[in-house]
Amino acid sequence: MVAASSDRMRLDRRPEATAFQVDDLLAKVESGQLRLPDFQRKLKWRTRDMLDLFDSLYRGFPIGTLLLWKRPAPARHVTFGAFAVEAPRREDALFILDGQ
Repeated sequence: MVAASSDRMRLDRRPEATAFQVDDLLAKVESGQLRLPDFQRKLKWRTRDMLDLFDSLYRGFPIGTLLLWKRPAPARHVTFGAFAVEAPRREDALFILDGQ
């Protein structure tokens, strides 16, 4: 929510940074908490790209950031590439806005 303050806009609440472990993110995918919004582009990665990412994770290299939006979400079929899950309705869904 954005509130007007004289001639400029400001957020009611400041964004916050949270570090997630890869296994935590995978658990969020499996539980249906982590989701892709309908407007997000489709996954463009090849198998080699995915292997390189996991190699970087294994070696402890930094891999960048994800921009997540916490919103309520209805129950629905959610897919991440070849992985699919029947996600329940959630008040705390995390939508990936950038970083895919």
